[in-house]
Amino acid sequence: MARIILLLAILLQAWIIRCTPANYTIDDTTGDARAQNLPFYLPQGSWSNNCTECDMQPEAQNASNGTYTQTRDNVNISNPAYINIDFEGTAIYLFFILGNELPSGSITTNITIRLDRQEYTFSRNSTQGTGFFEYDQLVFAKDTLPNTNHTLSIDVYSVLAFDRAVYT
Repeated sequence: MARIILLLAILLQAWIIRCTPANYTIDDTTGDARAQNLPFYLPQGSWSNNCTECDMQPEAQNASNGTYTQTRDNVNISNPAYINIDFEGTAIYLFFILGNELPSGSITTNITIRLDRQEYTFSRNSTQGTGFFEYDQLVFAKDTLPNTNHTLSIDVYSVLAFDRAVYT
């Protein structure tokens, strides 16, 4: 009888552990260590990890994992840049570094996010923020997804620094 109780306790514990949601990070540079996926950036030449000639130059030590990937200064409404991210889960959270003012002037941040055939927009004027850069800014969250594979596409129409995505 004791063996049966022990076996049931082990099975119950394994079931509880398996059912506990967990968060996983998709870093801008190293990607998703769990699924071995990297964010896909387009077009080439529109993204940089350490752009010393770009107007926007956040401090990497303030970013998650000490890295960020930013659009170059040539990105705009007629010349957008793109990020594609694949993940499997029930929620997704996108974090960016947002600039408030650059040597060339103020910043308006504009992106379009496509997830499971739904489109979302994020727009922000630099006057809405405080300080030169705002790190670890949650720009998009969706926590009611079916537990399946998803592709997230981000169209970027302005200077912006992608830090990471977190999915559950």
